Amino acid sequence: MAQRIEKELHEQITRLKDDQQLRLLEFARSLADSPGKGEASRTLLRFAGTIEKDDIVTIGRAIDDGCEIVNANEWEIPPRYQHRDCHFRRRPGCSWGFGPA
Repeated sequence: MAQRIEKELHEQITRLKDDQQLRLLEFARSLADSPGKGEASRTLLRFAGTIEKDDIVTIGRAIDDGCEIVNANEWEIPPRYQHRDCHFRRRPGCSWGFGPA
């Protein structure tokens, strides 16, 4: 199965432009560097009950307060990931700030 996937990946990569291949390489590196699977729940049980009730209330308030904040630029695509064929580039005059040029 691995050879089939490698062959398909190679075929798709050769169809990409240089800048797209570079973006793909950056993405592949980020996947390889990611820690992968998290901890099993049973290993986290030792932490149950270790946070003081007052701290939990404080954390809950901070989450509630933070959820009321809207960041209009939260989903903006960084310029290094934009290219001339990208449909998500900023477009002057667009109320949403995105769209085809």
